[in-house]
Amino acid sequence: MPWRFVGRTEQLNAVCRGLADSTTGPVIITGMPGMGRTTLIAQALSQTGPSWDRILRVTPGAAAPDVTPWPASPRSGSPRTLVVADDAHLLDDSVMLALRSLSRSREAVLLVSRPVPAGTVSRPDPTYCLSYEPGVQTILLPPLTETEVSEAAGILLGGPVQLATAEALRAATGGNPRLLRAMLHGGLADSMAWQRSGWTIAEPGTGGKGVPAAPLEELEEGIRDAWSQLAVERLDQLCKIALWSGKSTQVAAIWPFLLLLGGSPDEAIAFIDSLGDRAVAETPQLALIRAMTLALGMRQPALGTRFLLGAAGWGTEASGRMLAYRAWLLTLIGRAADAAAALAVIAAGDRETALFIHAARAGVARMDGQAAEAVFHLRRALATAESCDACPWMVPYLRDCLTEALVVSGRTTEAESLTTRSWMRDSASARYVADILRALAACSKREVGGIPA
Repeated sequence: MPWRFVGRTEQLNAVCRGLADSTTGPVIITGMPGMGRTTLIAQALSQTGPSWDRILRVTPGAAAPDVTPWPASPRSGSPRTLVVADDAHLLDDSVMLALRSLSRSREAVLLVSRPVPAGTVSRPDPTYCLSYEPGVQTILLPPLTETEVSEAAGILLGGPVQLATAEALRAATGGNPRLLRAMLHGGLADSMAWQRSGWTIAEPGTGGKGVPAAPLEELEEGIRDAWSQLAVERLDQLCKIALWSGKSTQVAAIWPFLLLLGGSPDEAIAFIDSLGDRAVAETPQLALIRAMTLALGMRQPALGTRFLLGAAGWGTEASGRMLAYRAWLLTLIGRAADAAAALAVIAAGDRETALFIHAARAGVARMDGQAAEAVFHLRRALATAESCDACPWMVPYLRDCLTEALVVSGRTTEAESLTTRSWMRDSASARYVADILRALAACSKREVGGIPA
């Protein structure tokens, strides 16, 4: 069975049962374009073809139907005829009405396919006339599941696909077999590498000429979902698909963050620089990641904090947010006095600015030995972060900081309760992100403590 037909066994059986039932009316195969309607018809005919005396294929625009006789043993009763109309939504209304008459008179069994949606305002779908025929069966081809995508891709690649890769391919293609095949055949397979127990996308690569890229809406939704969950491995694969598809803007503030987490700050800076100054100016989170990469990843805190100070002077609406980013970053590298001075001139504007103001104030209080004050601001920051989509990585990080502050302030019961809730709510991937950020901050404090920021 061809790889692109993976996951259609249930629908194939339904079609074959419908064609074998003498009381069945028209059998309609429907689904989004690329879901395998034509392939399903071909598979059904390969299994049931010999049971028909003749098969008539009705093609839109053709002068006459294509008749396919099948050699069979002599049968008693009337000859059995199957009429197949793939893409029946393109037929003329008069042709469709004639096919309906054949079905009603039991002179032929009708097998048709149509996409979803099929009709338009100017030209309604002619197959609608079959919707309420006695015994009609409509078989919907749903998107492939992650397991089916993994199986289909694995057949092409010659081995199993890692779970995160299958999840990313499913999200990027919407489970569309045609698009999945086009992407893999069009060059994405060349970016695959065998790691541990399966194939994974190792490098972003470049999309093949004429190969359809991942649908923007599906890809963006998949990236948003993985980003909100901090599903790092799936996010890594989705970012590589986006870059392969030429959609770098969709992952502008995410891909360099992943590179920072993965210990590749040079690559993160190179990627951000490749986007141009305008992209950084228009995307505040991108400016934050650039500053974090300089200060934490490359151990150059002066460059990181100076960059944000300069970004605050660009004259954009995010000037206050840039200063809040800077104040928080100063606390990460242990500059309590500089952070306190920076906070004195910042007004809490939007939600994200307030988030980093509270996080910075908590950092200053913690370094000044005011654990209770740190707890207050960390709770405010955490509540704000949980309702702010821009920086989901702040949530597990702030929970870790809050737990530590509660312990220092002697509130161990609250700390234990928060830890329990965190383990129930946060994924292992989210905890990994928090651990890496805290480790980067600790290394930066230790290694560059004597350098003015």
